[in-house]
Order: sequence, then C-alpha cells, then structure tokens
Amino acid sequence: MSTDPLVWNRYKDQMRLRPSRGAHPLIWAEAVSADGRFAFRVEKRNHAPYFKIERGDAWLLVEEACVLVQRTTAKEQARRLIAVELPADFIAQHGGVVVENHLNMVRPRPASWRSFAP
Repeated sequence: MSTDPLVWNRYKDQMRLRPSRGAHPLIWAEAVSADGRFAFRVEKRNHAPYFKIERGDAWLLVEEACVLVQRTTAKEQARRLIAVELPADFIAQHGGVVVENHLNMVRPRPASWRSFAP
C-alpha cells in the first residue's frame, strides 16, 4: 500500500482541462464514492480532470488496476474506510492514470517480491 505520489499543487502547470497528447486522467478522492463505486469526475473548483506527463514524471503514471482508499475522511461520514477498485479497463482505455495524494493505492506485489514471501 502506498500514498499516491501526486501532490497536485506542486504541478499546477501540468494540469489540463481537456485530454491531449501525453495527458492522462487525474484521479481525485471524489472519484471514490461512499457506496464503493468509481466515477471519473472532478467536482472541486481548483481540480482539473487531466494531467500532462512531462519528462521525468513517468513514476506518476499508474498502469495497473489497484484498490483506491480515501486517505482522509470526516468523522461525520457514515463510513470511515472508503475504497473502490480502479478498473483495469479504464486504465487501459487511457494508457494509464495519475492518482492524487489524498488516495492510497493497494497494489499487488511485483512478481519479483513473491519469491521473498514467507
């Protein structure tokens, strides 16, 4: 499990309002609904739906299905642990996504790690 790497306000100049070459969907915490559904959406004023990958930013690109878990929740929410699958078909359709750091990702271990498991 890891906190997603993109701290959006450090990369404001790479955020895009429309899809373009080298831009991938930017997944915000609001994409994870309280009832466990994934919906690619942008609801907040300072959020953008796409992120342009620049040279040296390939580490931000998520190219495999994973489980997204909201990293922060409010005590007023009915559920404090909110998670959803980031669908592989959505990732494949867009050639990868970028996930903002208010989400955690639960990913399978790489095959190279499995040989070290007890």
